[in-house]
Amino acid sequence: MAKRESSLVGGGVYVFGIERIGHCALHRPVAATSLVLLLTVLSAINIAFYLKFDGDISHVLASRTEAHRQFAALEVGFRRFSYDEVVFIRSPNLRTVSGFEALRNLHLDLQLVDDVGLVVSVFSFARKDQGAKGWRSSHPGVIKDDASLAQHIKRLLEDQPAARSMFDSENGAALLLLMPRAHKAFDARGFSQTAIEEIAEVLKSYKTDGIETHLVGKPAIEREIVEALKSDQLVLGALAILVCALTALAIFRTIAAAVVCTLPSVFALAWYLGFLSAIGASIDLLTTVVPVLIIVLAFADTLHLFIHWRRRCDRGAEQLKAIELAISDAGPACALAAVTTAIAFLALSVAANDALDAMALTGIAGVLMVFLIVVVTTPLAIFWLLKLGPLNAQTDRRVLRWASRMGEIVLVQHQGLTITAAILMAVMLLIAHFAMPTQFRLLDYAPRHSSARAAGVETDKTFGGAAQIFAVIARDRAGARITAVERQTLLQTENILKDVFRTRNVVSIASTIAVGGSGTGAIDLSDIPKSAEPFLTRFVSSDRKRLLVTIFVSNDLAAEQIRRLVAQARERLNAAFPQLSVEITGGPVYRAAVVPNLIFDLRHGLMLSVLISVVVIGLAVRSWRLGLACLLPNLLPILAVEAAVWWIRGGIDIATAAALTIGFGLAVDDSVHLLNHYLLEKQETSSNRSAMRGALRACSPVLVATTIVLGVGMSVAVVSAFVTVLTFAAIVISILVFALLADILVLPSVAVKIDRTGRKS
Repeated sequence: MAKRESSLVGGGVYVFGIERIGHCALHRPVAATSLVLLLTVLSAINIAFYLKFDGDISHVLASRTEAHRQFAALEVGFRRFSYDEVVFIRSPNLRTVSGFEALRNLHLDLQLVDDVGLVVSVFSFARKDQGAKGWRSSHPGVIKDDASLAQHIKRLLEDQPAARSMFDSENGAALLLLMPRAHKAFDARGFSQTAIEEIAEVLKSYKTDGIETHLVGKPAIEREIVEALKSDQLVLGALAILVCALTALAIFRTIAAAVVCTLPSVFALAWYLGFLSAIGASIDLLTTVVPVLIIVLAFADTLHLFIHWRRRCDRGAEQLKAIELAISDAGPACALAAVTTAIAFLALSVAANDALDAMALTGIAGVLMVFLIVVVTTPLAIFWLLKLGPLNAQTDRRVLRWASRMGEIVLVQHQGLTITAAILMAVMLLIAHFAMPTQFRLLDYAPRHSSARAAGVETDKTFGGAAQIFAVIARDRAGARITAVERQTLLQTENILKDVFRTRNVVSIASTIAVGGSGTGAIDLSDIPKSAEPFLTRFVSSDRKRLLVTIFVSNDLAAEQIRRLVAQARERLNAAFPQLSVEITGGPVYRAAVVPNLIFDLRHGLMLSVLISVVVIGLAVRSWRLGLACLLPNLLPILAVEAAVWWIRGGIDIATAAALTIGFGLAVDDSVHLLNHYLLEKQETSSNRSAMRGALRACSPVLVATTIVLGVGMSVAVVSAFVTVLTFAAIVISILVFALLADILVLPSVAVKIDRTGRKS
């Protein structure tokens, strides 16, 4: 027995001996334990005071592209449209004088909030009649009765059709736009929390007047995202750790074993979140799933190490000595698994996107922490529990033997057929991979039970949407006078955009300010009161060199739809005004332009990570042939799941592309552990097939168990507030299941077929 124990040490995967960190910790248990606890306490303090959450959807898509530059230039030249708050109003009384006046009073009360620079509503519309001095409101100061109100609204909509974009008395709905005042106390991303609370109080006070109000649009959704991110981290983290503990208890049937297997996950979560806090990184829509990944990765690696320790004990090794042997057995494979998962995270940075770069950096740091924590804290936990008494655990894994039997049957009886079928399937799926369309919808990233999202749907139905697309028209010369020709150009542009986007919700200064009588139709901006200057920034740039036409569209429009509509609008505008420079931009436009390239880069980064991982595995197992053997069984699961997502959802979005990449990084771990066992078994036999059969018998139960663990751990995403997190988890779980089957059925046949060392059978 002693001879066999020694022969199995050091013959498997080699990763520069970094698993010896575990040996060092075990040789100095008091110092190592003290250091682990100190770092965990410091991490907890950092988390409590410095952990940040970022709900800004723009940050997820911020990129170094021309489309993003155009949008950024727009917000500098005009105003930060992204920061405007949109209030959606429902009231059955808007056709009555009392309801209309209540809406006017609400407009005025919101204008009195300190941080509100200007309120834009149906009451912002103005007119200038022939011979009049200055501008006046399009609304009379006093409206006698409901009949007079109906006549007034009819005339208003005839003279200034743009008013339909903010007022619909027939459906009892209205919109108010709140523009923040430039103020040093402002939050860098819009209204301060204090201002939002004051606005909410004003809105609440009008509930007694039968006015139902909802903050909708991007800022409101992003605030709900932040709250949902905080809730997700608390709920998903606690659930994932609980699931891991219960799974360990079910597998080993002792509380002590469950404690050993769960503690590293707790430490890993604390260290990872503490690391984010220390470097000032935020948890956002993409990285919110990483802490759960950290938990389940730590648990899966701990499971490998613990099962190796139990196997050594079962073979007669003394329990303390068995810890060192287990580190030597499983440590290198865990290190290589961490490296391949880190490569998958690194592939995210190929997309040249700030948010994905941050996810790549923090993900790499996280998986390397997982290895360090597992290889250090698992041996220490076993060591200290052994001080209290024998540490027993059930090791009967006969219920999981079905996997090894399947693998052995395929290896012995259907090796050639399996390899041929796998190659043909991979070729077909690769062709599909490069043909799949991309997609993106802003509302897919909103919390599932978001009130702003629900109200946004109502806004879409009534007014066509709250998302803004802008047509920027360059003027021949700057000036405070918008000529009659320019005004007609603006109105014609509005009509073209209304026709293309199939909406009435298009506004410019030409349709907002009516010029009556027999005047020239020109608009003199110098006549507009100083208090209305913020209002002008929605229509005229600060240097008076550009004019703006705004189209309000649904946040639920897909990126492909937006690209098609924008292309049509550009074509129509260029044909109508060949002498003018008209640029179409806005949040939806740059997102639609950025997303396809982003997903394209992610998918190619995925392929690159697959190739790099194959090379790294080849180096670690000291055989390029065995590294190449991992290509097919790890490519198939990704391509198969990607094809399934295409069939179900009609396209690939950012969350899907990222999940496929990270899923590969997790799935390749099974190949690493199986090859590690294969190399260990080859020391005992010169027959490759016999060695692989031994590896299947030893490793398959553990692979099945860790796949179940990872799948169950990721399944806690079902309670997440985000559809994207649930989608991410579903894709990763699917990849893990397919990867388990591929590693048991395909990898053994390919590895034995191309391995030139030893006999084939």
